[in-house]
Amino acid sequence: MAFVDDLGLDLFLLAFSAFLLSYGTASVLLSYRKGKGDEVREKMRSLSIPIGTLGLFILLMGMEGEFVWPLPNFGKLGYDILFFDGFSMLGFLLLAAALAINMNRRLEYIGLMSMMFGLTVIFYGAVAYGLRMTEEPFAMFGLYTLFGLSGVAALPASIAADRAIASAKVGRKWIVMTYGYLFFLVVSALAALAIAAPAIASHLASAP
Repeated sequence: MAFVDDLGLDLFLLAFSAFLLSYGTASVLLSYRKGKGDEVREKMRSLSIPIGTLGLFILLMGMEGEFVWPLPNFGKLGYDILFFDGFSMLGFLLLAAALAINMNRRLEYIGLMSMMFGLTVIFYGAVAYGLRMTEEPFAMFGLYTLFGLSGVAALPASIAADRAIASAKVGRKWIVMTYGYLFFLVVSALAALAIAAPAIASHLASAP
């Protein structure tokens, strides 16, 4: 059976999604700090288009990986579960967030779902590290932990976003936690790129 190796692309998509969310978060924070409530809403709606498109693509790629994973060289360990469960959850979250923004619904519940998914991803990484899965188990665990923490931090960031969209005052603690969310996103994106860049050469030369 023919096999198209898309693991490198998956890593780049992780980085792209984190960079996109971090850029959008920083932009919305800047507008809020300037007291431009209408601009906050407009930026959120504009952000929903790329994150929705990216989310749909990631979800489709994740489901494809779940259903047709054909890597016999990886042995009997569940690499399809490790790689694509979390990937599919990310796509689902991005798509749900885009829909919530466009339908003028609260983001808090998307943030709650993100927190639950984030904790799940950290658990996956910890179990996989214990099984010494992948060639670099520590790097894998670090990547899963960073993206998981980003998911957890999305809950307070989503609450802050709801208040900013409603032109209500956002408390200092919510602003600080949103900056924490922004920090985890940027570091997660850089970590994904650091793993993806060298992987591309080997994956182009030979599929796993």
